[in-house]
Amino acid sequence: MKLCLDAGNTSITLGFFENDKLIQKSTLPTDDYRKFRLTQKIDRVVYASVVPRLDEYFARYFSQTNFTRLTYQHIKNIRIALPKKSEIGIDRLVNASGAAVFYGGSAVIIDLGTATTFCVLSQNVYRGGLICPGLNLTRIVLHEKTAKLPLIELKSKPPQLIGNSTVKAMQSGIYYGYAALINGLVAALQKKVPRAKIIATGGYAELLARDINVDIIDTDLTLKSLNLF
Repeated sequence: MKLCLDAGNTSITLGFFENDKLIQKSTLPTDDYRKFRLTQKIDRVVYASVVPRLDEYFARYFSQTNFTRLTYQHIKNIRIALPKKSEIGIDRLVNASGAAVFYGGSAVIIDLGTATTFCVLSQNVYRGGLICPGLNLTRIVLHEKTAKLPLIELKSKPPQLIGNSTVKAMQSGIYYGYAALINGLVAALQKKVPRAKIIATGGYAELLARDINVDIIDTDLTLKSLNLF
């Protein structure tokens, strides 16, 4: 059994693989990382993290296990054409590396997590991308940085563009605003990489799936890509 562990800013995602098949997936809030416990016997752990404070904890936790913490130096199947490779989020590089294997060497990978990131892969060369605030971050900031706007939930597509209450207006603004942001950037990026597959992943990919111009929704891309290492 192999455990692929993706430590993000909001949540830690765990994927359990047996014979290269994802058989179980679970999440844990990142702030609760010290509550992490395993009941299964694990032969190997592949770990990717964008939260440095977690790294020492998990390295100690898995000190008796075959444990690999991924860095950009593990990325071999694509070329990283950026000067400061160590600054790139390892989740972005892992997604690009996996996308090259699963979907071909030219892709735009949109990861809809705490941040909304766009990664550009052109003929197996990682060119860089864009980083925007994520949907969850936006709803929190709207509440915390204003006097009267509530902390809203956004679990489904708003039924109408024009909201007839404060909550509905916020939901529409975030949902349709992000769909427009994604579609606008995808259109611009397709001019740079005309034959790229457009792939969406991350926690909000399925929520926005009906309104974003993408070729593939693959919410397990990061875990499946980690399993390749």
